[in-house]
Amino acid sequence: MTSKIRFTADNTVRHETDTNYGKSLRLITVGGAGFCHIYHYGDDTDNIYIEDLSVKEINRKIGIGTGLMAYFEGRGRKHGFKYALLRVLRDSWMYEWYQRLGYILYQEELGAGDDYVWMRKSL
Repeated sequence: MTSKIRFTADNTVRHETDTNYGKSLRLITVGGAGFCHIYHYGDDTDNIYIEDLSVKEINRKIGIGTGLMAYFEGRGRKHGFKYALLRVLRDSWMYEWYQRLGYILYQEELGAGDDYVWMRKSL
């Protein structure tokens, strides 16, 4: 496994990891206002997975989350992936927010009482 942490010109912190399973990138915005993680598995050439998107409440509704999603989706496109997938609570404001970004219901979780679903967007 290799791991690299970098500070970029736009004041973000990037943590990249390369493992036997695949690659991962965590991005933290200036001042810690936003955070997101993207990864893919080495044997899956179609999908990237986005998780842990978080924007401090005081910094919401000014485009940080949308910007992080656009960055990671663009990165997925650049590297030839077909889809971005994420897991979210179905009855949450985030489910509706992801729909506005173009994500659609892809798969419901198996198991009784699990309120999480998978959403997918074509890249």
